[in-house]
Amino acid sequence: MAIKTLGSLVASRSFSKVYTTHLLSSHATCPLLEYLHQEFISKNQQLKDLIKQKQWLIHHVATHTGLPPTIDSLFEVQDPLFCESQHNMINTTSGWLAVNGTFHDIMALRDLPNSLLYPTPQMARLRSGVLLTEIVSNMKAKINKSLDTDLVLYSAHDDTIVGLLSALKYFRYPEFPAVQPQYSTSIAIELHEKGPSNFVVNVYLRNETNSPNLRLFPVPIKGCKDSCPSSLFTSLLLDMLVKDIETECQLAKPRSKERQASGDSFTGVAVLGALTGLFLVILVGAYWIYCKQKNNTTYQLIPLTEEP
Repeated sequence: MAIKTLGSLVASRSFSKVYTTHLLSSHATCPLLEYLHQEFISKNQQLKDLIKQKQWLIHHVATHTGLPPTIDSLFEVQDPLFCESQHNMINTTSGWLAVNGTFHDIMALRDLPNSLLYPTPQMARLRSGVLLTEIVSNMKAKINKSLDTDLVLYSAHDDTIVGLLSALKYFRYPEFPAVQPQYSTSIAIELHEKGPSNFVVNVYLRNETNSPNLRLFPVPIKGCKDSCPSSLFTSLLLDMLVKDIETECQLAKPRSKERQASGDSFTGVAVLGALTGLFLVILVGAYWIYCKQKNNTTYQLIPLTEEP
């Protein structure tokens, strides 16, 4: 029996088009993801230590680029400098890029921003859960014979690669952090029919450029072998699938000042009422004890003068 496959390919840097949807774009608006990312970055000790160590480099880059002296500026110049160096558009052996090994120090940090893009399962899900959900949906449709397409291709960017591999639980911070994808890196997700109602999923990564051999490296799915039964594949990644990304991206709305003031007033009234009730209970209790003691008192006549 011939093996039928349904492949999904994500190739980085193939086109310059900027996607604006949650399917492929890393710039799609997601307030919750932005909040979680900023919170993670602000508490990340690795980044704090790096900032202290790289103060000279940060200010040196800021001086020659006009960017603010921040670690974000250092990350921002990495990609343009790398692209220009690959096309021989800049000389990295002279000028400010050569001072104290500036260019090499910048390139040595290329993996770090990628490892901090989607370091938690929740963040990976918010960014790439939509893409993974569509891939799983296409495979289910193919199994149910409701999809005629044999190959689905997606073209996006390097951070799309990082996001999808994170959603697949391949990249796991901090034990196995994400790295910078090379030019034309791609992911192939294949659905194979080995027999009646017997479907398996294989995931491959091609991360080489200008190689004479097209090599696809198997991407292991945690909890499964290389050829993962489709039902198990879906089950293992169920927590990464998304139903309504627009709703899930929303931040919980804080209480308005009016509602907060009303709530505070209600709390104050409740506390005052409780204290008043407690005071009345104590007062009634004290009066009851007084009356009981009065009724049990025995009176005795005390003469005013002593009898002889």
